[in-house]
Amino acid sequence: MDEEMAKLETMNEDDFEALREKRKTQLQKAAAQRQKNILNGHGRYMELSNQQEFFDAPKNSKMVRSAFWTFEAS
Repeated sequence: MDEEMAKLETMNEDDFEALREKRKTQLQKAAAQRQKNILNGHGRYMELSNQQEFFDAPKNSKMVRSAFWTFEAS
């Protein structure tokens, strides 16, 4: 921690600008990833009616959450 504090105390304006640019790039990548996730249907509930839909749905995602249930028709 002391080492980090010492490093911050010796930084000049160019160093801070480089940090700002690095953070800006990180934020832009995160925003692009969020947009991609929205386009891929992340964060929404979908009912899949057949096996093909089930296997197609997660192809563009790293993680998928599934819930299975059955119901009896009377």
